[in-house]
Amino acid sequence: MEQSVEQARESASQAAPKLIPGKNGVVPPPEHRFQKGRSGNPGGRPKLSEDLRAKLEDAKIRAKVVDALLQRVENGDPRAIELLWDRYEGKLTQRVDSDITQRTIVIEAGMEETPEPDA
Repeated sequence: MEQSVEQARESASQAAPKLIPGKNGVVPPPEHRFQKGRSGNPGGRPKLSEDLRAKLEDAKIRAKVVDALLQRVENGDPRAIELLWDRYEGKLTQRVDSDITQRTIVIEAGMEETPEPDA
């Protein structure tokens, strides 16, 4: 028994989840969104294995790792340069200044009103 095109479309639309257009694309249906109070990564960041940790305790292996990093730096690898610089000098800090003396009030009609500065 064959389905009509309309019946096929209707059954497909019923089977597919309803997609909601959002600010950054399509919002997933509620059952597929992050649940409040539940971590998206419950296991956390994986720890180093005991085997790898033991190998990194060996001075010869540490020296090989440093030599490999220095070789990549000499070859101009920007990620290796950044990694070495961050470890040697510390990460660069970025200073952010702000001025909160002026406040803007948004009125429901959509017009903006700037209050007089407090004396």
